[in-house]
Amino acid sequence: MVISSSILAPKPNLRSMYESVPQKVLEELLKQKHRPSMIEIRTDLLEETLEHAGCQVEWVNELPEMDKAIGSVISDFEKSQYRS
Repeated sequence: MVISSSILAPKPNLRSMYESVPQKVLEELLKQKHRPSMIEIRTDLLEETLEHAGCQVEWVNELPEMDKAIGSVISDFEKSQYRS
């Protein structure tokens, strides 16, 4: 289940954006006022942060709902660019 969708801009650069991801995820969890008992991940970008926050982490190869959400955002972006 995707509980939130935020888009991060690679500003001032891509590295800074990646470094901000753990904090942004924790902020989203706080907004939801709910700590999931388990979060599935497919990269190590969030593993340490989530474990420190008390969330069980499960490694998976696929995140179908996340991929659908990302595909939808990309599709909407492409449509808006086509209209411009």
